[in-house]
Formats: sequence, structure tokens, C-alpha cells
Amino acid sequence: FGQTTNHGGSAMIETQEQAAERRSTEGRGSNETPNDFMEAFGFETTEVGGAAGMNEATLGAYREMAGAAFALGRQDILYALLILSVSHPCWFSEDRRSAYSAIALLGESSFLGNGSGTQEMQEALRPHLTKLLPRILRACHDPNKQTREQMKSLYNGLTGGGAEARQAITQHLLSTIDTLIDNDANKLWRARVGACGALAEIIVGRDWQSLGGGGPVLDDDLDVKGYVPAGVRLLRLWRATIRSLDDVRGAVRDSAETLGRGVRALTIRLCDPMASEKSSGTKRAREEMLSLERDASAAAATALRYLVRHGLNQNCAEATGLCLSTLVEVVGIVRPTILEPILPDLLRSLLLAMSGLEPNALNYLQLRTTDQEGLERARLQLSQSGPLASAVNKLLEMLPKVAVSTQQAVVPELDTALRMSAGFATRAAVADSVASLCSTCPAAFEFPGASSGNPSVRLLRALYYASERERGPAAKDKMVHAVGVLAAVCPASSVRSLALRACDRYARSTGNNEDPTSRKSSAATIRAITLRASQHFSGGKRGDIFGTRILPVAYIGRKDADKKIASIWEEVWEEGKGSAIDVGEGENFGSRLEEMILPYLVTECIGALRDVSWARRVSGANALQDLSDLNVLAPIPRSTAMSQISTLEKKRAQSRAKASSSALYQCLEVLTKPRIWTGKADVMKAATSIASKWVGAEASPDKNEDLLYGWDDDSQSACPWKPILLSPSWNEDLFLSDSWFAASSGTDMAIDDTTNVASPQHEPATIETEVEDGEGINFDKCDVGLADTAPADTAQGDWDNSSSLQAPLTFVGFCKFALGQAVQKSQTVSDAYLPYKVAAFKGLASLLKSTPPQSFARPQIFTFLSSDLLRIAVDKPEYGDPAPPVAVAGSLDCLAACFWEGMGSESGLGSDIPIHGIDLVDRLLSCGIKQPAWTVREASSLCLAELATKLSSANLRHHRVVSDMMTCATNAQKDRKFWRVRLAGLKILESLAERAGKSTEKSDKERQLMLESILPFKEELIGILRKTLTDSEVKVTALATKVLTKVSWWP
Repeated sequence: FGQTTNHGGSAMIETQEQAAERRSTEGRGSNETPNDFMEAFGFETTEVGGAAGMNEATLGAYREMAGAAFALGRQDILYALLILSVSHPCWFSEDRRSAYSAIALLGESSFLGNGSGTQEMQEALRPHLTKLLPRILRACHDPNKQTREQMKSLYNGLTGGGAEARQAITQHLLSTIDTLIDNDANKLWRARVGACGALAEIIVGRDWQSLGGGGPVLDDDLDVKGYVPAGVRLLRLWRATIRSLDDVRGAVRDSAETLGRGVRALTIRLCDPMASEKSSGTKRAREEMLSLERDASAAAATALRYLVRHGLNQNCAEATGLCLSTLVEVVGIVRPTILEPILPDLLRSLLLAMSGLEPNALNYLQLRTTDQEGLERARLQLSQSGPLASAVNKLLEMLPKVAVSTQQAVVPELDTALRMSAGFATRAAVADSVASLCSTCPAAFEFPGASSGNPSVRLLRALYYASERERGPAAKDKMVHAVGVLAAVCPASSVRSLALRACDRYARSTGNNEDPTSRKSSAATIRAITLRASQHFSGGKRGDIFGTRILPVAYIGRKDADKKIASIWEEVWEEGKGSAIDVGEGENFGSRLEEMILPYLVTECIGALRDVSWARRVSGANALQDLSDLNVLAPIPRSTAMSQISTLEKKRAQSRAKASSSALYQCLEVLTKPRIWTGKADVMKAATSIASKWVGAEASPDKNEDLLYGWDDDSQSACPWKPILLSPSWNEDLFLSDSWFAASSGTDMAIDDTTNVASPQHEPATIETEVEDGEGINFDKCDVGLADTAPADTAQGDWDNSSSLQAPLTFVGFCKFALGQAVQKSQTVSDAYLPYKVAAFKGLASLLKSTPPQSFARPQIFTFLSSDLLRIAVDKPEYGDPAPPVAVAGSLDCLAACFWEGMGSESGLGSDIPIHGIDLVDRLLSCGIKQPAWTVREASSLCLAELATKLSSANLRHHRVVSDMMTCATNAQKDRKFWRVRLAGLKILESLAERAGKSTEKSDKERQLMLESILPFKEELIGILRKTLTDSEVKVTALATKVLTKVSWWP
């Protein structure tokens, strides 16, 4: 017959040893024949008289009556049953009634005595109803129609039918129910079908007392001897129903469905103290109402415990559905005092059932649909609007009204439900439950301790762990929200530990361990805690981790390549702007949040630059770039009239200088590694941007290190935390006294794209993949990965100790290094190679432009770099491919940034450097004409315009110089495709016009000489300007108009 899987075992299976033991107990031999076996159940197996050749269905009613008589030990009762069962009119005629009456058939000495009517037979058989009713009722629901009709006639004749039959069943209800429950496990399937139908009929409308009364049954031992209480009988009914719903015969299962509906209605009626009042419409007395409430409490406690513990664990879907629907209805009608003892277990079971009862087809569709999020939202809406969700909501509404001990008992059960869940519906429901309880019952989460022994902490960690591995965004968002709400009522130390773990997890989920889902979960967790429990970030041994760790990580996270993750970190950062930040020891400087936590921001950026992950390095470099653009990694702003600086301002300047020095050192440490990787250009941009901020202040003639760097120690010659040193004396050093260029001059400096010598900050972490729906999350690693020991905090660098600081970066060395990175060739082809060269050229130009035009550094830098820059821009290489246009344009920009005021003069700044103006202009002009790339033509014109502004008057007045510049401007206007080239050509004319009208101390003579050198080209110049007045680009026409205005007074 096959083995079933329900808790009661199969009614259709037994081993040979069990069968032999049963026959021995029944006093039957091992050589028993099938006929002997049938006779034990009251069936005749021999063919007698007119019954010969008739089938089992035809003799069904007779066999049932014979079996009843055999069970009573009174064979003569069979005749009475036969007489009572007749229904054909022919048996009621006068002659047949006399011929076949009970006296005629049984004689006067029978149990009927002198009576011969139906009434007398009913009275005579009444003492035997206890044994007759179960058999007759079972036969009334036999699967054979003929048997059912015949036995119903007997039943009506025996009991009188109608109300009399109901009264007879009520008098023998308990014995009848017990016998039918036993028959429900009969070996014969016809008997099981009849037993289910009979039970469904007789339990309708019964109350607790009619079933036996008594208190609640809270154990699983149903083998009670003697008095059987109503609770045991109710549980036996449930066990029989569940077993029949999982029967191997379809007829039994169909009959069991009818029984299941009856048992469900009976259970709901028993648990409702107002059920009798509702049915009768009359009010009960107070004493009677108290009795009904006690009975309802006992019934609810019995039924709920059984349904929660066993009913929802059935593998038979029909049985589970029946138990679930009953459970939901019972929960809706019982009172909180009844539910309180089992409320934690009940809540856990309902939550687990939300995923366990979902159709498997939904999991199949979830894995194969293209709209994953849409189907997930639909499944969540379906689970949250069903009867299970209604029952869960009622339990949650009850919790504030129960004792605190019961509320606290719910927390471990929620944790268990989350860890045992096999689908996201349960996990989402647990998250919603946690969020609800945190607002309605915060005392439920108050436990001593802050370790895993605290149920609230354990639940908090499980929620974070589950949110990190959840696949669906809707369920993930619910769990993240629950983490934030729960964190508000958990111990502060555990929240800080979890926040630090999330930050560490975010950093680890990059590079070889690339996991956007984990990064997003970590960011969302920090955001949830920040919005709802930011007060827990302060205190403890670590101080305020909000300012020292959370916000620095958020600042770098704003630069994440994933825009959604970056937006989450942006919210955390914006939340920090409105919070009071306490970074522990030290003082907060400035009004910007970036400056208040500057040491920790730079430390986090340095840690990102040291990471093996390219994405982390890029984020750290972009964060440093932002700090530089905000003038945080720059000298403090001060008034020109300020002659003294306060102690606080001095510390502020010192903090900025130390942070900039450390950031520059780490950027250069990354840049000096030979490998080119995607994003290295961002590191170059950050380094040159920070250095450019300090070069201008360092080159200022009224520089005061006390005001600039917060340095007032006269015992040392130079400030040890100076970011960059402008003196050209150390032209072989990258950092002061390191002889970097001298040490590398004999080695091959070609960029190597295949070697990575960066040292890792983190060991590779194993990132678990997302779980598919229908699979449980393995929480074994949750308590290990989120142990009570918190990760080490990111501490501020030891910047107060001057001996630990590195040597300052040299300006000349940095310029030479940037140029070397820009011009060297790569051994392999890489997509990151060209952007890195462009960044190096732009960074070098930014460095050079940051020096004042009258600075002594410009002539020195021109001496070191001009030959290499001109070689790239103008000279054709003897072998190999020419420089790409982007390199040529970059070198021209850098060359223009090297020009200084009075360039080429015989006295003044740079007078010792020979400048051949004619040769320089010719080379720049030839560069602009020969190059087909418009960027090169533009850069050439701009370089000539800058040269026209800075070149000494003696060199500029040369006819050849002015002629070449006019030729370049004319050629630029012929470019009708690129307006920026035309605009650059007009800037040459603007520079010439400015020099002709310049007014200095020698303005009269110098202006006159300059004007005389340009006047021969006046008509050509005005012609160029007038033609450009009709240009389609407004910037070109505007500049042409401006220049025409300046030359309008020329003679």
C-alpha cells in the first residue's frame, strides 16, 4: 500500500512480525485462511441458498447486519435487523406481515417476547445501540450505493429517524466516536470510508462537554485508559482526519475531506465562547458564560498547541491546508489570554508557513522569468494579503497586551524563524514583524549583555547576514529597514561592532571579491542605522565611530562606480552634516564637515589607495580630489592684513599640511609603481591637484611658515610636514634627499603593464553568492563572521610625531616625474595607457600654472623640461612612431605654463637663460601647421598667445616673430570645422593688441616701439577680425569685437 509521511504513520502498512504478533494477540493461528480472516470481521464467506453467486456489493448490507449480530453474540438479532431494514411495500401486506413477523420467524421465546411491532423491536434493541450504532452509521456511508440505502432504512427503523435518531446518537456519542475513530484505521478501505463519513455526520454541533469535558490537553500521549477527556477526543479526531487525508485510496481521501470540514467547524465552534449564544440567539447566565469561556479556553489551548506543533508540519498538502485554515480562524476568535502561553511558538510557525505553503510553481517561475523584481513584488503582496498575514498581524497586535516575559520569548522565536526560513516571504515577514515590535514593544528586546547570548543581538546579526545574501531587492529592503529599527533598541556596543563590520565588508567586496550586492547591503545597513540609531555610534573604547570611521567610509563610498550605492552613501554623508561630531581627542577645525574629520578622511583615503582593488584606489583618489577642490587639502584662507595667527588657526594649518603631506606621499607611492591599471590616471589627478594648492603658497614672496604650516620651531631649519618643497636645488630628488632620479637613471623606466607590486591591505575574503528563493540561508557562518570581537578601527595617523613624517615632495622632482610618466612608452597595449598619459600632461600643466608668473621656479623648470617638451611637440623622432596628438597637445600646454614675465630679457628674472624668440616661434608655428589634429592646432595657437604675452619686448618686436604669429592666426581662421581653433587664433591677436597698448613704467617708449612693430600688419589684422565677426560661434565673434575695440585707436 505504500508508506505515508504524516506523523501518525500509515494505516495500511505493517511488517510480517507485526502481523504475526497481532494474530497471536487475537488468538488466531498462523495458518489462517482468507475466509477465516473475513469471518473475523463478520462476513459470511460461504454461499448459502439463494445467495449463491451474488457479489460482495449485493451482500454488503446483509454482511454488515450479520457482523453486528456476531459482535453482539446474538444471532437472532440479525432477523430483527433484517425486518427493520425492509422498505419494499410488498413486505407490509397483511398476509406477509403475519407470515414474516418477528414472532413467526423467531418464536415467542425470542428476545422480543410477545411484541411483534417495530416499536417493540426498537425498545428491545435499545440496550444494544452502543455496539450497533457505530457499525450501522459506518455502513450508512459505505461506498456502495445499495448498501448505503439498505443500511439507512435500517438506521431509520432502529432509531426512528429525525430528532429521535439525533437523540439516540447523543446518548451514545462518546462510545460511537471512539469506535469510529478506531475504524478509521481499519485495514479495509470500505470501513475507513464509512468511518470518515459517520464521524463527519455525528460531530456536527457538539460542544466541549458533550465530547467529554475536562481541561486542556498539552501533551502528545493520547492512549488514555478509563475516562477520556474532550481534549484527547478532539486530538484523536484531528489525527484520524490527517491520516485519512493522506490515505492511499481516493475514496477514503474524498470522505476525509468531508470529515476535515466537519472537524474544522467543530474546532472553531469549541474555541468560540459565544458560539452557542450566536446559534440560539439567547443570552446566557453569568455562571454559564464563565463555564463556556473555560471550555473554550481548554479547547483553544488543546487545538492550537496541536495545530502549531503537528498540523503545520504535514507533507500532505491537503492536511496542511486544513490545519492552517483552522489555525487562522481560531486565532481570529480566541482571546489574548488563551493565546499567550503558545504565542511565541504560534508566531514562529505562522511565519515559517508563509514560505512553506507557497506553490512550488512560483519558485520555478522566479528562476525563469525576465521580470524578477516584478514577480517578487507580486509574491510579497500575495503573502502579505493572505490569511496567514492576517493571523500574524493579529498576534503582533496582541503582544503589547501580554506580559513582558511573553514578549521577550518572541524574540528568540523570530530569530529561529529567520534562520529556518526557506523563502524570502518568511524572511520579509520576519523583518516586518521585528520593525513592528520595535515600535510597539521596545521592552521585548531588553536583555542583559551585548554578546551573542543576547537574543536581540543575535537577531540583529542574523538580519544583517540575511540581508547581505538576499537576492530580491524588496525583501532585502525590508530586512535592512528592520536592522535599522532593531539597532535603536539593541546595546550600543553591538551596534557599533555591526557598523564596523559593515564598513569592513564594504571594503572587502571589491577587486577579486567584487560583489555589488554585498557592497549595497553594507551601505544600506549603515544608512539604516544612521537614520534610526545614530546615537549608538558614540561612546565605548572607540569613541564616536560616526566621525572616525562611518563618515570617512561614506565619503569614499560616494565615489563608488555603482550609482545606486553611491547615492546611499551620499545620504549617510548628508545625515552626518546635520549631526554633532565628536572625534574624541583633539579639536574640530573649520565649519565644514570635511575639515572637522580631515585626519580620518585622509587616513581612510590612504587605506583605499593601499588596497589591491583598483576600484577602491580610484574611489580614494577621487575623494582626495574632492577635498582638494574644496580647498580642504590646501593652505588655510587668511586675510592679507593678518600678521599674527591664533593657536587654534595654527593647529588648523598644521592639520591641513600634515594631511596633505600624507596624501601626497601615498599617491606618489602608488604612482611610482610601474604597472598601468584602469583608474591610475585619477591618482595622478589627485596628486597634482593637491600639490598645486600648496605650490602657489610656497612660491609666495611673503611666505610665513608659521602662518602657512603652523610651524614655529626655530630649532629645525625646515618644517617636517611641508607638503611640497619649491627650491630647485634638489633636481635629482623626488622626495627630499632620496636621489630618486639618480638611482633610476641607469634602469629601464619603461612602464610595465604586467607587474603589480602593490601590497594588499586586506586578505582576500570569501564572498558568498546570493541564495535562490526556495533555498535556506546558511547561518552557520553568521555567528562566526559576526563574532563578539569587533574589527580594528581605522585610527588617525600618527601625525603629531614629526619624526614619523616622510620627507617633503620636491616641486622640480614631481614635475620631472610627471613628464617622465607622460612621455615613456608602454611595453604592452592597454586601454588605461592613454588616459594616464593625458592625466600626467594635464597634471604637469596644473603644477606649472600654480606658480606665479614672476616666480623664480618657472625659469628653472623651463631649463629642465623645455627640451623634452619641444622634442615631443615639434621634433620628429628618428625612429619609431611619432607622438600621438594628445601627447603633442599636452606638451604644448605644459610648455606654455613654463613661460614667465619678461622671458628672454637681458636683465631680471631668468636673464641667464638664453631664449631665441625667432627660433621658438618658428618651431611652434611649424607644429601648428604640420599637425592634422585640431587639438594640436589649438594648443599651438594658445602656446603662441601665451608666448606673446610673456616674451620680452625686445624679442617680440622682431618682424619675423610678429609675422609668424600673424601667419598662425590666419591659418587658424581657415579652420571652419573647429571653432576652438579659430578662437585660439584670435587669442594670439588679442595678446599682440594687449602688448601694443600695455602701460607700464616705460609705457610710452615701450608701447610706441611695440606698436610700430605691429602696425605693418594692421590691415591684415583688422581684415582677420572683420571676417570673424560673421562667425557662427558667439565666443569667436565676442573676442573679435573685443580685439577690434582695442585696435580702433591705432593710427
